Amino acid sequence: MVCLDEEREYKIIKRLLSDFTRECIMLENKVKEKDELISSTKNKNQELQEQLEKAHSDTELMFLNLKKYLNEYGLSKQLREVVEPYLDVLDPQFANVENNSHKIGYCRIDNNKHYIVFPDKKHAEIRNIPDNTYIAENQFVLVDERFGFKWAYPYYYIEHDNNIKEFGLALYKEGKWLFYNGEHELDELKVPSYINLNDKQVISVDSGINLVKYYRQIKFTADDYMKSIKLKNCYVAYVLKILKRGCLIRDIETEEELMITAIIDKEPKINISEQNIVIVKNNAIVNVINNSKFYTLSKYYKNVEYGPIDIRNNIVFMQKITGEKVIVENIPQNKELLEGQVIGIDEFNNYLFIDKSAEEIAVSNISIPIRKENKINRIKLDYNSEIAKTGKKILIVGNIAYQNSYKLTLLKYGYRAEVIEGYESWARISTLIREADIIVVVVNYVSHDNQEKIKKEFIDMPKIFAEYDGANRIAAELTELEEKNKTQ
Repeated sequence: MVCLDEEREYKIIKRLLSDFTRECIMLENKVKEKDELISSTKNKNQELQEQLEKAHSDTELMFLNLKKYLNEYGLSKQLREVVEPYLDVLDPQFANVENNSHKIGYCRIDNNKHYIVFPDKKHAEIRNIPDNTYIAENQFVLVDERFGFKWAYPYYYIEHDNNIKEFGLALYKEGKWLFYNGEHELDELKVPSYINLNDKQVISVDSGINLVKYYRQIKFTADDYMKSIKLKNCYVAYVLKILKRGCLIRDIETEEELMITAIIDKEPKINISEQNIVIVKNNAIVNVINNSKFYTLSKYYKNVEYGPIDIRNNIVFMQKITGEKVIVENIPQNKELLEGQVIGIDEFNNYLFIDKSAEEIAVSNISIPIRKENKINRIKLDYNSEIAKTGKKILIVGNIAYQNSYKLTLLKYGYRAEVIEGYESWARISTLIREADIIVVVVNYVSHDNQEKIKKEFIDMPKIFAEYDGANRIAAELTELEEKNKTQ
């Protein structure tokens, strides 16, 4: 009886083991199926990834071909008709824009984009800026009816209070001035007789095409263009040496020196020389600027050397702080230098500028030429002069960059100087004038509006309209003015 029970139990266990084995085999088969499905999915994903990468590559190639075509042949009428219906959908700022309305405005860089700003303060993003074009903050630009970039003018905008209708160019044709608003020439431009304009100078006008303001040329330095260059993921470098295996360059921001070998292949070909400025992107040179002063006259340049000059046989020498004398290279043809002047040069001994601050501090008992009735008189300035020790407050309306030189130099002659930018608002200038004893207007650094208002609204106040911006010359003219007042 016991044996029968054991045999039955054995058969049950055997059947259970058989069922378990069968289930394990089934599970194993399912796992194999899942593995095969996963493997198949991976293969499909890989195929899709390869197709996607090929699509990206094809798209990029198509874009480059389209860009090359547009650079060579431009946007044809037929192609424009195909593209234009999609522009309003892609970017809402182009909705309801009138066609054929080219406009001139100034550039503002914000949110990593270039914007054009018009007199009414309306603005739009500037589109289609070429890769090798950089726009300075406040630089005037011309755009087309879709705010596409057309041209950058070498003039910059300065904020002021006048009522402006339009920006444009002053064009001189057949003995008269015309106003060009970027689309067509309008009526004759009304210019006051005392204003001297340059042909193609950027100006602003009111609704009656009366001249409101003319604008000054922009300084071509890295200070102004760096923001635009960096927006294109580029950096600026200075070429120190041309070697067989590449260029030794200096990043002008970090001052790091590195070797670079890659140059983007483009037409016309990029030719690079030592002391050139290069634009670098992804470790390759994409553009070159032949004017080294783009860097050496900017705030990024740290290697200026100063010293007095010695002129012998029409050759200008400068003595460095170390005592070494070097020949000064690349002096502008129209630059007049005087024996003993302190100048700044770069590390390759190229002329940069006259150091006015140094020149104006070392002025004890020297003769300064003063323009008077078309003759040059020499007035000897003396720190101990009774006339100089007036304690009077002088307001200089001119270049704020020289304020330290003005204050230091005029203080030595007993004057307390305040300096305000000549293009500041009239409200600020007039407030400071009322606090001063004498006004000095540096005519090359003041707007014509402010200059005329000073003449008309402060008739009885002592004033000087200085043709030069040096502190010594201004001190001499103040001394001459005080002498006149003393004898009257």
